[in-house]
Amino acid sequence: MEQSIIEIAIAVARDSPALATAGLIVVAALAIWIRISPAVVDYYTRRTEREEAREVRKREESEDRAKLEGQWLESQKRATAAIETSNQLVKRMVDKIDDDKSRSERIEGRLAKIDGEMGQMATEIHLIKEIVK
Repeated sequence: MEQSIIEIAIAVARDSPALATAGLIVVAALAIWIRISPAVVDYYTRRTEREEAREVRKREESEDRAKLEGQWLESQKRATAAIETSNQLVKRMVDKIDDDKSRSERIEGRLAKIDGEMGQMATEIHLIKEIVK
């Protein structure tokens, strides 16, 4: 057992500069990490906050876009309804014009008949005047 302790002591004595250097490197790395860790934490915190803000902005833009599209669809529905109403009014007007046209043709026929009868009456009156004279 003494022999193994002696061998360990010799190994430590022989490797102590390397162990001391490794220890210094570990201590230096730890000191550097302690100094930069707040900056790293701040960086990742700001990055996370920016990503969250970006997501909020995207969600708001998406909601605004959906709202505008909904308004556009409502506007389109109202325009379609107005066009449909206008088409119905035009159809009624065309039907009314067609009805008025057929009435006018019937009245024109009656007037032509009356005119013919008046012409015949005028001829008969003229003949009566001739006879009476």
